Amino acid sequence: MDAAPPPADPPLTPARRIVRGLAALDSTTEARLAGRVNVTMFLGGGLAGIGLVVLGDIRHQGVLLAVAAIAIGWALLAALVPGVRRSPRGLTTSSTLGLALIAAGYVGTEGDAVALLPLLWFVVVFSAVFYPWRRAAVFIAGAAAVDLSVAALEPAYDQQLSTAAIRAGTYVVVGALAILSRHVLLHLRDAQQRHGAEQAALRRVATAVAAGSPPKAIFTLVAAEVAGILHADACGVMRFRDEDHAEVVGAWNRPGVGFYAAGTVFRTSASATMGEVRRTGLPARADRAGDPEVPGMDPRSRAASAPVLVAERCWGALGITSVAPEGLPAGAEHRLAEFAALIATAIINADDRQRLLELAATDVLTGLPNRAALADRLESEAARAGRHRRALSLVLVDVDRFASVVDRVGSDAADEVLAQVARILQGKARAEDFVARHGGDVFAFLLPETTAEQAYGVAERIRRRLGAEQFDGGLRITATVGLADLASSPSVDLLVRDAQRALYWGKSHGRDIAWRYDPTVVGELDAAERQVGVEHEAAIAGLRALARAVDAKDSATREHAERVAAMATRLAAARGWPERRQALLREAAVVHDVGKIGIPDAILLKPSRLTDSEFEVVKTHAELGARIVGDVLSPEQVEWIRRHHERPDGRGYPAGLTGDEMEEGCGLLALADAWDAMTAPRSYSPPMPVDLALQEIRALRGQQFTAEAVEALEALAEAGELPLDQPAGYNPAR
Repeated sequence: MDAAPPPADPPLTPARRIVRGLAALDSTTEARLAGRVNVTMFLGGGLAGIGLVVLGDIRHQGVLLAVAAIAIGWALLAALVPGVRRSPRGLTTSSTLGLALIAAGYVGTEGDAVALLPLLWFVVVFSAVFYPWRRAAVFIAGAAAVDLSVAALEPAYDQQLSTAAIRAGTYVVVGALAILSRHVLLHLRDAQQRHGAEQAALRRVATAVAAGSPPKAIFTLVAAEVAGILHADACGVMRFRDEDHAEVVGAWNRPGVGFYAAGTVFRTSASATMGEVRRTGLPARADRAGDPEVPGMDPRSRAASAPVLVAERCWGALGITSVAPEGLPAGAEHRLAEFAALIATAIINADDRQRLLELAATDVLTGLPNRAALADRLESEAARAGRHRRALSLVLVDVDRFASVVDRVGSDAADEVLAQVARILQGKARAEDFVARHGGDVFAFLLPETTAEQAYGVAERIRRRLGAEQFDGGLRITATVGLADLASSPSVDLLVRDAQRALYWGKSHGRDIAWRYDPTVVGELDAAERQVGVEHEAAIAGLRALARAVDAKDSATREHAERVAAMATRLAAARGWPERRQALLREAAVVHDVGKIGIPDAILLKPSRLTDSEFEVVKTHAELGARIVGDVLSPEQVEWIRRHHERPDGRGYPAGLTGDEMEEGCGLLALADAWDAMTAPRSYSPPMPVDLALQEIRALRGQQFTAEAVEALEALAEAGELPLDQPAGYNPAR
């Protein structure tokens, strides 16, 4: 669809057109216009005189022709000589000559050229429009005097004199109004030009702020712009350092002045305005000479300041000074406030950028530097070690079987385990060491000036320390540690790769071990297999994070995936599955609902019963989840996720399979999912007692649940692995 056209500007009134036209006039343009009008008036007056001779009954026609010839000659001279046409002296001469020619034409024709008298209006209006008011008043009075003088020459001068007096008064009134109008219009023009210059300066500063220019550059730019638009001799940006001291952090000074010097520190109590700004948080000015803005400044200076407020705190001030006799413009201290606000924005932006950089380089959970920060530090440390031929080692620490920790204690407690591991590692670090979270449950320990042998000692101490730690709830963990050094892995990429190889070797050979990279030993493990293993663990970690995000959308399902994974694993063990296949089922169960990331929250979190169309949307999550995990999990695991809502009676989805068509893993996962929905507490319903849940599942054997899955659940119940006590607060009537 085409974009709507921008709104049209409102039509200009005649007054606005005049103001806009005057705003476009500078002194040169105005002089050029006055010259053209001057030429036109003389040419018109001369032609009017010739017209009177031709058309009127004029005595002494020669006099009138001479007057007309002089007027036309002067018009031609002015047209050819710019100095005559538009210089102040030339224009004054023109107006004087105009009055003289009008009087001469009238008197020389003994009053027959009375039609020349209206030309006096040209002199009145021209003077009022183009001359300073004092000179204009002289020519307006001259026009009135000419009119009165020629009237006095008439035989019936008493009658003519009264008429001329009325005309003379009209000249004065109209001329005064024209002068006043011109003064108002010029004032509006000057105000508009000042406003335009101020807005242009604000735009330049705002553009620099938006572009992220350094604060120091912003301070210097503001000082120069403010000094320019307020015609100040100097401008400075001051930062308050303590209760009674300020430092100049940006300045502009007129050549030869040097009022403000960057880096100068002074007492605010000794300043003409700074103490008041700091005390009140409001703009201030000092117009009395002898109270310098900064100690050592010219005592003739006048000053104004406005506060720079950052987060409602008076960070500093923007100040200007002038030694001109007329002082600073009216309201200068308030005009400073807009620029002070831009300074505050620049400071806030710089602080925000710094905080964002710190956040971007920090792992939120542990507070350690993240993988991106580790990469930057690795580059700089490797370059330094290479230049000075120093040792550098990288140690990777992996918490063993962290997924099972999550299954046992839940995601929140598991996150606290990682945070505590981070604190332990930081406690083992020297000042020059760098500890970071490499990703998931893997931490990195960068050791400058440390050989591989020395790093191995550090790795062993870390492993033993973690193994000895008792975490919340009596939980204990182990860790596998892999390390490499720059001597055997002479680049950043090789250092990271080989430390990962050593780590993966240790994980593949029993865990809870520290292993140094040795190509003659680690090389025995197929490189492709190592890489696949590392990449698979990283991908699984990403899927688990996505599954947690789905659970976190609804407080009622928080940690649902972990509980389903734990239950599915126990069911598989009861069915006699080997540990490897149990692990595969657990891996799939953790992310079985990941497809719900594509379900709108309005449907997923709806507290009331879903409509048929809404339920059809929910049913798509199984197929979407299978597609999401398709490149990470095995085909069998993908099918478990795709089919975990199938039923033996064929009423499930997405394919409506029957019991004979369902794989055993699908049935186990489906029962584990339903069991958690029945027995876990929800915000909208209490948990069902285990014995009642068992009764309901037995009743649905062969319909909603497969016989094998129900048998596995019965086996767990008989072995006492299901709590049979009734949950507190359960009321079946609710």
